[in-house]
Amino acid sequence: MKHEQLSQSELWTLVSKGDQRAFAFIFNSYSAEIFKYGHSVTIDAELIEDVIQDVFVHLWENRTSLSIHSSIKFYLFSSFRRELIRRLKANQKI
Repeated sequence: MKHEQLSQSELWTLVSKGDQRAFAFIFNSYSAEIFKYGHSVTIDAELIEDVIQDVFVHLWENRTSLSIHSSIKFYLFSSFRRELIRRLKANQKI
């Protein structure tokens, strides 16, 4: 199966059913772009990588209860941005 030919909806359906290859395709498709975006916010590469990993772990662990209707990319970027900002604010308080 060629994942790049699937719609976002079809791809998410596969992931929500536990398809690890579809999940890996999503990770490989967006992680570098998310990292680049994160680097525009902070130079802390380790923090960016940690947040990316946590976002994808959360996505996998909650795949059956999440409802992504329009764009997986939008969901990933907004989740990443929210978590990165939360952690940056928490680090400032320390």
